[in-house]
Amino acid sequence: MKDYVWRFAVFGASIIPEKIRELICTTLFAATAKEKPEKGSRSLLRVSNRLGWFIDQAAINYDGGIHPKHRLTEYHFFFTERLVHHEKVLDVGCFTGGFLELLSTRHASVYGLELQTEAMEIASQKFPGRIFQADVYGNNFPQIEFDVITLLGVIEHVIDPIKLINRSTDLLSRDGFLLIQTPNSGSLFARMMGRLWPPYAPIEHIHLFSRRSLEQILKRSGYQDIDFIPHWKGLPIAYVFEMMQNYGPEFQRLLRPAYSR
Repeated sequence: MKDYVWRFAVFGASIIPEKIRELICTTLFAATAKEKPEKGSRSLLRVSNRLGWFIDQAAINYDGGIHPKHRLTEYHFFFTERLVHHEKVLDVGCFTGGFLELLSTRHASVYGLELQTEAMEIASQKFPGRIFQADVYGNNFPQIEFDVITLLGVIEHVIDPIKLINRSTDLLSRDGFLLIQTPNSGSLFARMMGRLWPPYAPIEHIHLFSRRSLEQILKRSGYQDIDFIPHWKGLPIAYVFEMMQNYGPEFQRLLRPAYSR
């Protein structure tokens, strides 16, 4: 019954023009935000969690399952260029396997962990027997020594990042290395943007790291040879302007006259 009602609601909403749907949703969210702080925050966080799921579904159906921001920024190519041929690589949070596809072109022996069912199934079609619906803390995937473990956009989402690093370390070979990608909260851009810096996105991002803080927890986990490589994501102007709607609507309103010319 619930599934029937849901499908009916989605069909009904689909015949409403997109701009009107956006206006209705924004109005409802604004009304919720004006409720008592605790009640309003809880409600909006629940909605945010659900919207995140729908965004992932849209990404799965877009451009072969590669997330739009990864395609637009050539995000994964930056990391594949730093890996050696024929290494055993475990990608934690592999989504639909876009990064693993690039690794496989460099003849890497790839494995992936992904909790989201739909994304895991797509990745499994690309790499049968190499993708596992499991988290890194369990043993429902090959317990072998990996040459490389990648945490790309993962560490900022977990409750206990030190536990994640320690577990990843246990799975590495003696000369293996851990590759972490995460926003730099100590960057000049982050300091300039302040509260408008896009990675400030609770409840999605639980922890954010500066270079210094990440180095501290890595050293606490036994790492000595630590290298930081800055990576700027080159974003198209249209993409940046669209994202301002969520992360800096006041700037979007200010820039709209110039952008629309």
